[in-house]
Amino acid sequence: VPPGIDLARWRLPERGPSEGVPRLLFVGGDFERKGGRLLLEVFREHFRGRAELDLVTRDPVAEEPGVRVHRGLTAGSEALLELYRAASAFVLPTQGDCFSIASLEAMAMGLPVVVSDVGGISDIVEVERSGFLMPPRDGRALRQALERLAGDGNLRQQLGHRGRALVEEKFDASRSADTLMSLLRQAVDSAPEGGAETARSAVLRASR
Repeated sequence: VPPGIDLARWRLPERGPSEGVPRLLFVGGDFERKGGRLLLEVFREHFRGRAELDLVTRDPVAEEPGVRVHRGLTAGSEALLELYRAASAFVLPTQGDCFSIASLEAMAMGLPVVVSDVGGISDIVEVERSGFLMPPRDGRALRQALERLAGDGNLRQQLGHRGRALVEEKFDASRSADTLMSLLRQAVDSAPEGGAETARSAVLRASR
């Protein structure tokens, strides 16, 4: 049962036709491990003046032309949600992750994603349908994906719509919770004599 996203909280915002400079969003507390340094290098060399970059991190990163740094934002906060609403694409060239809830949240907000192919992240992204996967630490692959997104508002919109649909299909928290409760009830029903009542009480507590 995959982790789920609260779709009542992470709602698809209304976005009109893409205008102006695209905004790239990075969300990673551990700036180095999440690939923030690589993203910053690629941005400086190839995208400054062509895009803007919002970095959400707890680490000390300095602002510079085209780059805004946001610290102290909590998960699911209104300030963080506003950054997702304002973004054009989500970028996480992480060096190591088991999964990526932040990428799911971005997809729930209708953003195309560029994420490293590590851990279970390939289970999230449909390549060239909801976003792009890249090898970790590969600045060339990162640049190529961003080039496609930065210059094509229609592609960003197309990938973003598919990403939202994918989250609704496979990563809806309410459906995940229902599935887990159903599995627990099945386990209770098949529990050995004497243990069923204890298991049933645990399920009831979990469902409250």
